[in-house]
Amino acid sequence: LLLVAHGSRNSGKSAEAAASIHDGLAATGLFATTRLAFLEQEPLFPQALKACPRPTIVLGLFTGRGMHAEDDVRAAVKALGDRSVILVEQLGGYAPIIELLSSAWFR
Repeated sequence: LLLVAHGSRNSGKSAEAAASIHDGLAATGLFATTRLAFLEQEPLFPQALKACPRPTIVLGLFTGRGMHAEDDVRAAVKALGDRSVILVEQLGGYAPIIELLSSAWFR
């Protein structure tokens, strides 16, 4: 699982929130590896995506469809041309992922 978040060069709050989600999912043991990457800070998403073991599920930590979920993340996945990389789009638009996250936090 590769989580991708916006991140920020100005504040660590975005990265802290994403890291919390990452840590909760990693603790479930549901995925062989769980990694976190960002669009605007290290580790950067395009490089992390290329380095991830396959198969990989990419989940955007975005609340809805916007420029990042629709353009940036989708374009990077499409550019790989690798059918073993599955894009789930964004957290805000996929209810089963929300349930998985909730169960990871509230055991």
